[in-house]
Amino acid sequence: MALVVSVNVFEGLVMFDANSRIVPQVAERWEISPDRLTYTFHFHKNVRFHNGRALTADDFKFSLERAKDPKMRASSN
Repeated sequence: MALVVSVNVFEGLVMFDANSRIVPQVAERWEISPDRLTYTFHFHKNVRFHNGRALTADDFKFSLERAKDPKMRASSN
């Protein structure tokens, strides 16, 4: 249930289209380093939270780190 709610409330950097291809969502584009270990995402201009604060890369970093924290008991199902 939580996954269904979060998918319908929050936007990610990318998403899958109807043909299961990865397409931009909050990210308008991205670059992959030659060694394929570093991904650099470029956000759409003026992406903001509900309170008007601008979205930053640190917001995504925080969310990913929080999700992998065992204390949060994040579920993959």
